[in-house]
Amino acid sequence: MYEGEYSSAMAGGAVWEERFTVTQPDGPVMAIEANMVQSDVSPVRGTITVEISAPQGVHYTDAVTFNERPFENRWNVTIRGNIAIHAASGSYSYLGNGSQGPTILERILELDFVIPVTAYSGWNLVGIDYTGTNSLAGDVEKLLDIVGAFFDWVWDTIAAPINWLIDQVMKIVDFFADLVGKLLAYAQDVMNKVTELIGFLVEKVQIFLRDIADLIFNSIVDWIIDLLPDGSEFRFSLFGFDFIVAFAEDCEMDRIEMGYGGELLSVRTEGKLLGTGFDIGLELWSLSDNVSAEAGMEYDLLLDADIEMFGFTLDIAVDPFMVLRGHIVECRGEGNGWAMELNAPVAENIYATVGYSLHDIAGVGVALSNIPIPFLGLKASVNAGFEIKYTLRGLEEDNLVINEVELNPRGLDNGTQWVEIYNPLNANVSLGNWTLSYGSNSSYNITFNSSFSIKPFGYWMVQYFNRTLPTESVRFLLLDPGGAIVDATPPLSEPDNAMVNNISTGTSGCDATWQRAPNGANFSVAGKWNFTWGSIGAENPAVDIQFKPLVWALLKGAFNTTWHNLRDELALSLDFIVKLVTQFIQRFIEDVLRLVERSVVETCLFLDVKLTDATGSGGGGITLSFVIEGGDTLAALLRWVIGSVAVFMAKFGKPTQPSQYPKLGDDIPEHLFVRLEFYGLVRMPKVLQKASGNEEEPDQIKLIGRIEANIPALAALAGREMGRWRINFGVFIENVPPKIADPLFRTGDKTINVWLFKGTVWEK
Repeated sequence: MYEGEYSSAMAGGAVWEERFTVTQPDGPVMAIEANMVQSDVSPVRGTITVEISAPQGVHYTDAVTFNERPFENRWNVTIRGNIAIHAASGSYSYLGNGSQGPTILERILELDFVIPVTAYSGWNLVGIDYTGTNSLAGDVEKLLDIVGAFFDWVWDTIAAPINWLIDQVMKIVDFFADLVGKLLAYAQDVMNKVTELIGFLVEKVQIFLRDIADLIFNSIVDWIIDLLPDGSEFRFSLFGFDFIVAFAEDCEMDRIEMGYGGELLSVRTEGKLLGTGFDIGLELWSLSDNVSAEAGMEYDLLLDADIEMFGFTLDIAVDPFMVLRGHIVECRGEGNGWAMELNAPVAENIYATVGYSLHDIAGVGVALSNIPIPFLGLKASVNAGFEIKYTLRGLEEDNLVINEVELNPRGLDNGTQWVEIYNPLNANVSLGNWTLSYGSNSSYNITFNSSFSIKPFGYWMVQYFNRTLPTESVRFLLLDPGGAIVDATPPLSEPDNAMVNNISTGTSGCDATWQRAPNGANFSVAGKWNFTWGSIGAENPAVDIQFKPLVWALLKGAFNTTWHNLRDELALSLDFIVKLVTQFIQRFIEDVLRLVERSVVETCLFLDVKLTDATGSGGGGITLSFVIEGGDTLAALLRWVIGSVAVFMAKFGKPTQPSQYPKLGDDIPEHLFVRLEFYGLVRMPKVLQKASGNEEEPDQIKLIGRIEANIPALAALAGREMGRWRINFGVFIENVPPKIADPLFRTGDKTINVWLFKGTVWEK
């Protein structure tokens, strides 16, 4: 023992030093693989065995433990054996017999221990089986197992009484079977008459109301005109409300008498009641000759009301015949940080769709669409998949186009030939100083003045008065104010007594026209000029768009654009090739995403459960969906996915390098919805549908109630802020045939969806 510093103690001889020599008598340790030694034989002394276990993997799939390296790879290294150790002191000690010798220690060390080796990776390694951590799918599977076991126990317990009950019910079912069979014999006639009855009632009710309205309005108008001078106005107050009655001015009456229509009478009242402000108006309108001929009535009555209460303003407009407004009832409200809109009824076009579901899988679809429930006399259907609603607007040009040409109308050509110009943009376009040119004869050129403009997605018809164009090899050009050719047609021909695209032009023309198909098509992507029945002032019929030619056109367009941008940098080098390929891929992806932005209306992932009777002629169900609203939202999500994959690939094999993944826009959650639909349907049994052979009658009538909330609305319920919330709701009838829809909405021969009411509430 010593006190003070070690160096001082050493110098003073207070520290005793001893050295030991350690050796292995059996020589260097030998390590061999464990599988080279029999399991029941001890290894030779001085030898150790090394065993590396089969790898075990864990894949962290739950949201809590997920990271950039979610794969855990684990090995166990087991070491066993024995080693002889000989230790001898450096100094000599006195032995009992008076001699000296070193102190010696010899031991056999037994080795038996495990070294765990763990490595993390961003991807799964070959040859390792991974066990997933807790996930939604796993939890649901466990829950279903528990629920299934419970129901098995319940069924085993009550099976006997249930079987007895089923026997009694089946006796009753058998009793009614013959009666049901006889009633089903009339199903075809019933389904055929349902549409006719609804259409008949709609038409007759409208005729009756219009006749009554015309009778009343004619009497009122005649009385007003005879009793009062033009431009009269009366004001009076009653019960705290101000009333104003006004009649048409002289100039307005002159326009009405000339057939232009106008407001004949208005009655308004203003006031407050219990703190609520009212402004209610009733207007009597004389319809113009054109509107009157189309609507079948001369007058229309409009009601509008403005109501203010508790900081909220509600505007209501009512047009009982939907002549001057597009709906019978229109409501708009705003205040206190939110707004609402409600219309009834609403006509909605049916969009083209593409998708895939479980019912499309051979064998699976049949099984899932026909699940019998014998004791209820019903059958169930379960389906899940995705559906994309789209238009062909993504194939349209980015500028004004010549959309339709009539060269040889039925009858005389002079003054009846015309060209239709279409605006595919979402903004007004002025036609000032634009020119429609007839290629070979400038005397037919027409230059427009600045007073002409085309509304977004609108049409402008150019008619050739007092002149006759040729009917063969006619080519039109559309020039912008600077004289640049914006669009041009190929040579078009429509002579008399000819067959054009399997349509006979007849001895003096026909009603078919040359059309851009699809409407406003960008021919560098898809489409063609097509000769078919005219659609002046309306969307041209679409032609079938094939997927492979569309993709090829996009690839070709992307390469041509990339080559045009890089041709001045042409060089026989790897860097140029990499740059060319990279920009080509980027251009192609952007062209595809641009097509998605302009074409896709809605993307829907759905789960549908339906119950119907055994014949399939009636039933109902529920559909739960996740909806991506609009093509721009879908394109943004795809850009985010592509960008994330690109970053991942760039750092592939370099897990230690930091990286910045792209972020989604803050407004994306506002366009993601959770939708819930309840529906009921009545349809003709399939056997009778085939026997009917009448394709014009609807095979089913389906009434759907819908409510959907965006992600911010759902987050607000949990007290979180994720953007502006919005909730949409309504009730609609699906696939309403023309004979019902046309009398109400003047939709012609289109099949549409009709919303009985459709509303939305949103955060300002």
